[in-house]
Amino acid sequence: MAKKYIATLVRKYCLAENYFLFAPINVIKGDYDPDSNSFVTEEGAEFLPFQDPCFMFSEQEYFYANPVSFQSLKEKYSCEPYQEWLFHYMEENETKIYFATESDQEKGQILIKSFSLEDIFKEEGKKNKKPDMSKEVLLKMIETKQFTRQELEKVKDALLITKEKKTSSSAQESAKVFVTSSPEILSSKEIKAKIKETVLAQDEAIDRIVTEIKRMEKGKKKGILLTGSTGVGKTEIMSQLAQFLNRPFKIVDSGQLTSPGYVGKDIEEELYELYANCNFDLEKTERAILYFDEIDKKGSESNQDIAGRAVLNLLLKFLDGTTYQAHQNKFSAKSIPIKTNNMLILAGGAFMDVYKKVSAKKDPVGFKMMAGTGKNREPEIEDFVKIGLMPEEFMGRFPIVIHLNDLKEKDLEEILRRGGKSPLKAEKEAFADLGVTLTIKDSYYQRAAQKAYELRTGARSLEGIVSNSTWRAYQEVEDHEDLYEEVILSAETIGDNHQYQVKKREKGKVLEKKKES
Repeated sequence: MAKKYIATLVRKYCLAENYFLFAPINVIKGDYDPDSNSFVTEEGAEFLPFQDPCFMFSEQEYFYANPVSFQSLKEKYSCEPYQEWLFHYMEENETKIYFATESDQEKGQILIKSFSLEDIFKEEGKKNKKPDMSKEVLLKMIETKQFTRQELEKVKDALLITKEKKTSSSAQESAKVFVTSSPEILSSKEIKAKIKETVLAQDEAIDRIVTEIKRMEKGKKKGILLTGSTGVGKTEIMSQLAQFLNRPFKIVDSGQLTSPGYVGKDIEEELYELYANCNFDLEKTERAILYFDEIDKKGSESNQDIAGRAVLNLLLKFLDGTTYQAHQNKFSAKSIPIKTNNMLILAGGAFMDVYKKVSAKKDPVGFKMMAGTGKNREPEIEDFVKIGLMPEEFMGRFPIVIHLNDLKEKDLEEILRRGGKSPLKAEKEAFADLGVTLTIKDSYYQRAAQKAYELRTGARSLEGIVSNSTWRAYQEVEDHEDLYEEVILSAETIGDNHQYQVKKREKGKVLEKKKES
């Protein structure tokens, strides 16, 4: 087996039946065996080539492409140092996208088309890439027979998926395998202030979470349980905090976890996914922050419940610190030992029954006040055990319980107006890219917040409400380029997205489109 190879790690996206897209994630080092067509990283992870027909039917998500020996690269860039020719390889491969489909089902033949993101994306700013799917670009790709219309539509959808993945997942930070830069080190006070710019109406919870995490980093390792309704900011707080602490962050959907040997995901698979998202960097993986979401759904009276209490019992050693043999799936022959000793562990859930019965403090979405007691009491550990049916041993590992407030209508309106991740902020930028000002009346803010409050899903529903109410106006502006200079939204737009006002551009007026910094 040849030594010292590098290859591009690609991730598979299933677009539709028999339609796949492979997007670059990173560059990996390891051993490549041309006879078996396998690539084994220095850490022992094994990958198949994405051209292998078996990918159509496998559960594997990661593959390799373009294996090249160090010697070949050295000869190709003989006059340049190691770092330079390595950079050239990254530069050549990090923008390549592969589109694959089954050209002949009976013979099992695969049709693969490759293209560069540079043909689809235009540079705007430093590393900020946005899809440039103008009619001219689309027609050119069809005329050159690079894609059929059907294939192109699927690629277009996939590029949007890929863009979202690249901006939301550390796994997509390509060309950062060997050299990483540390972010600016912030004080606890600065971290709290920055998170509060995005997550509103949760100041006390943010203060407590940041403080407790900082204490955990200094050796006082205890589990933290975050409680609160859907859409109040639990995962957003933790995602931002992990970023400021320069730690990987992984959300584990507790609802999907089952005991080993049963249908569903086990903790070893979750750890392998974390490992992959950390660019297969073991040291980085073992410093991660793990957040077990919707843990309240695992409450059960029976220890034999393979998807409930049995899973919580299995996680006890995880919380205490141990070594797991992480694998890509239950059928993987190889595994990677991953230690959990230095990971920071949190869990979260609504625990609606618990708060409904013991808490009279909130004026919440989804919770009712206790009547007749006259008492304001926060739930204690025993309440989560007796009412939430959580094991005592499990709750013993989570002595710190932090509750996030339910969002009131005025909170939702404030998020839309000044939240760091307000969907309206993104909409204004999108219209500005077309040279159009998006004006939003007070009545729009009020009605959107009211509708979100009625849906009982907190801030999570705001993006959908905004998107559903603005897409027709955006389509009108985009289809009639240079015709309009202003779009005005009001309360009526929420109920009927045809109801918006437009102001046409004066004849002869020069169009000034937004310039990217």
